[in-house]
Amino acid sequence: MRSVRVRVLPDDFSPAMRAMGEWLDANGYLPTRYKYDHYDDAILVTVDFEAEGAAEAFAARFEVANQSHAQSEPSDRS
Repeated sequence: MRSVRVRVLPDDFSPAMRAMGEWLDANGYLPTRYKYDHYDDAILVTVDFEAEGAAEAFAARFEVANQSHAQSEPSDRS
């Protein structure tokens, strides 16, 4: 199983969840679980997939905060 985490600003949460759902439906991917954790400045959405390809496609489409069960790579983002 592969988990993909996406950081979303609180004001963008509803549109982001709608966009994620529409993208998943359009691409025929079915996540095994959605989870979100609310922090002071952001909401961290975790989406779990059975298929590695689905997780990679989702991560490529949405700005990813962290990918668990993935190789660590240095980040150039500030």
